[in-house]
Amino acid sequence: MMSLLAILGIILMIIENELTFDRIDNKDTKSSWFIKLIITISTIILLILIFYYHHLDMSLYAYRNLLDDWRVQLTITKIFLIIIEVVICAIHPMPRSYPYIEPEKLNISSSVDSYSMYYIATDVGLGLPSMFLFLIIL
Repeated sequence: MMSLLAILGIILMIIENELTFDRIDNKDTKSSWFIKLIITISTIILLILIFYYHHLDMSLYAYRNLLDDWRVQLTITKIFLIIIEVVICAIHPMPRSYPYIEPEKLNISSSVDSYSMYYIATDVGLGLPSMFLFLIIL
């Protein structure tokens, strides 16, 4: 289940990036905003499932080894690995302010070179490394 949610988030992130790069004015559209909202919801569910998985794993370990408390297995290394997993899986494109659609202004003289290269989507900058790090965790 966790893998499916993560892969769904990766696929939706790729679709959203394609929608963003397809736009000339570099503004969010409603469809892009809704995709980011779905990614955020699936990320929250994924993070809850990660904590639930580790809780069940430690509880089963305590049960198999006849330990009274599951927190015996909780070491600094285990805590650190859980935190790294959560941080990697928490990186996702956040839905920012709801897009406001302005009346379209047709500017025939604009060309592809008219806007600067300063616009680099932070969603891509954070999304691509998180996708590869998640695949390494799997």
